[in-house]
Amino acid sequence: MKALDGLIRLHRWRLDEKRLKLVELEHLAGVLRDEIRKLGESVTQEGAVASASAEASFGFGSFAAEAVERRRRLEQSLAEAEGQAQAASDEVAEAFRELKKFDVVKSREVRLAEERTRRSEQATLDEIGLTLYRRNKKEGAA
Repeated sequence: MKALDGLIRLHRWRLDEKRLKLVELEHLAGVLRDEIRKLGESVTQEGAVASASAEASFGFGSFAAEAVERRRRLEQSLAEAEGQAQAASDEVAEAFRELKKFDVVKSREVRLAEERTRRSEQATLDEIGLTLYRRNKKEGAA
């Protein structure tokens, strides 16, 4: 049973590692979404400033072009992070299924061991009962 406990511990550790990786990827996706949102707000603010001032409007074109390129890169990174998160989620599900297999085997082994113990104890009690019965029968016959 110790080998089974070791396997369960190993699979639980692997599952925890995969869950940690999934959380990190989901966090990264959240950070990228925030960056995209902030970039959109920044473009809106700069557009308002540029429309209010003729001097500021000269630089807005290059700022907007750079913002569009940065948004494209962020969205590409977000798509990659979400893809990796989906793959990590699938890995977590698979690791959980593997762990569950070992948990089921262990619970079955525990149940069988308890059943063997119960049968052994019952056999001992039956033997004691038979011995007492035979003694009482001998004493009653004598």
